[in-house]
Amino acid sequence: MKIRHYCCLVVYLICFSSVDAKTTFKDAYAALKAKDYDHAIRIATNKLENAVGDDIGECYYIIGYSYKQKNNMSEAIRYYLKARNHYQNPKKLARINANIGTRLTSLDLPKQALFYYRDVIAHAGKDSKALYYAYYNQASAYKKMQQIDSASHNIIQAETYAKAAGDDIFLLTIYNLTGLIYFEAGDYPHAFEMFQ
Repeated sequence: MKIRHYCCLVVYLICFSSVDAKTTFKDAYAALKAKDYDHAIRIATNKLENAVGDDIGECYYIIGYSYKQKNNMSEAIRYYLKARNHYQNPKKLARINANIGTRLTSLDLPKQALFYYRDVIAHAGKDSKALYYAYYNQASAYKKMQQIDSASHNIIQAETYAKAAGDDIFLLTIYNLTGLIYFEAGDYPHAFEMFQ
C-alpha cells in the first residue's frame, strides 16, 4: 500500500513539475515578446532554483538574450557562456554558440568569435540553416580581420548551403558580403557584379 502511494506521489510530482517548467518558459518567452526583459530575467532566475539539464541552459539563454536586447553585451555573453555549459542538445549548442560568436563580433572580437562559429559547424549536423549562417558569420569575421582568402572560402560555403536550402532571401545577404570581400581584395568587376 505504501509503495503504491509513493509511486503515485512520484508520478504526480513529475507531471506537475514538467507542466510548471513549460509554463515558466512560456511566461518567460511571453515577457521577451512583450519586451519586458527585466521580467524575463526574474522569471528565468527564479526557474534556475529547480532547473536541471537543458532547462538550466534555457534559463541562462533567456537571461543572456534579455541582456542582449538591453544592449548589455558583456552580460549577454556571460550568460550565454553559462547556457553553453549546460546544454546537451546539439541544436541548442549550435544556437548558443552562434549567439556568442555574434556578440563577440559586435564587440569587435572576431578572432574570439571564430571559435564559436566553428563549434556551430561541429554541432549543426544536417541543419543547413545553421551551417550557412555559421559560414557566413565566419566569412564576416575573417573579413574584419582582413583575411580575405579565408573570408572568400567561407562565403562560398555559405552560398553552397543556402542554395541547397533554397533560401533565396539570405542569398542576397551572402552576395552583398561577397561583393564587399571582392571589393577589399581589389577585384572591383566581381564586386560590382555581386552588388547588382
